[in-house]
Amino acid sequence: MHVVRGDTVTLPYSLGMDIIGYEVWFAAKTSPADDTYAIGPMEVTDSVLEGPEGTGFIELSASDTDAAPRRYYAEIELRAAGKVLTPLRFFLWIDPDVIR
Repeated sequence: MHVVRGDTVTLPYSLGMDIIGYEVWFAAKTSPADDTYAIGPMEVTDSVLEGPEGTGFIELSASDTDAAPRRYYAEIELRAAGKVLTPLRFFLWIDPDVIR
């Protein structure tokens, strides 16, 4: 998924599984081994559209996407009562902006 640096964007997702009862979290890092995050972690449970289908969106602000242009490792994590699942991992590309 590509976004332009400094843009306010909505990232849709579809997990293909029932996520009712889970907290939904999103984060992105330069490398999975990093201790620091480029974006997040942020809880995005309020942005679930259809719990049984596992669809929703992630709202990123201009400050979230104001990171160095490059490829980031991103994931959605589900948490509930001692369970942790990572149903979606993807690359988030922050592309350079032309107009500043």
